[in-house]
Amino acid sequence: MSDNINDLVVANSETVDQEIKSVSYETHRKLLDEAKKAKLKANELDSRLMELQVSRDKEENDKLVEQKRFQDVALKYEKENALLKETLSQEKNKMMTYLKTKAIKSKLSNINDKYLMQFADLESLEIDENNEVSDDSVDYVIEKFKQEHPVFFQANQPKKDNKLATNSRPIITQSDIKGLSSKELLDLFKKGVR
Repeated sequence: MSDNINDLVVANSETVDQEIKSVSYETHRKLLDEAKKAKLKANELDSRLMELQVSRDKEENDKLVEQKRFQDVALKYEKENALLKETLSQEKNKMMTYLKTKAIKSKLSNINDKYLMQFADLESLEIDENNEVSDDSVDYVIEKFKQEHPVFFQANQPKKDNKLATNSRPIITQSDIKGLSSKELLDLFKKGVR
């Protein structure tokens, strides 16, 4: 009987081992299927995450490009604005100089504009909001100009000393020069012969 029991125990243990093996295999299969599904789901989530990251990166890049474009346009307009302001300032200065010169020239018609621009104190002239030059400031600048540069006003007066000096020099003809050496000619010119 002990053999019978042993045989029975051995037979039962083989059946139990087979059941355990078959349960293990089914569980293993189930776990593999679940792992496959989890892996597929993880891959789907990863690809979706990558798509979202690419989409977000593209949107950020587009925003940066647009912002850079706006900055470039703003910088361009700032430069143009600065250039226009500078041009306006230069043109305004030219107009003011023209008005000042014209005001002085109307009272001093015998002086060349070049000398007025160079020597007259145009900055002292006052211009009102209607772009008209003050007569008092024009008179002041003219008087100052006459005092500082009297040579411009003496040029119109005849110089008696110069006429006498030019008439007092002896006149030499070509026949007088023919027999002279170059040293003698040089001495004559130094004496002021004409």
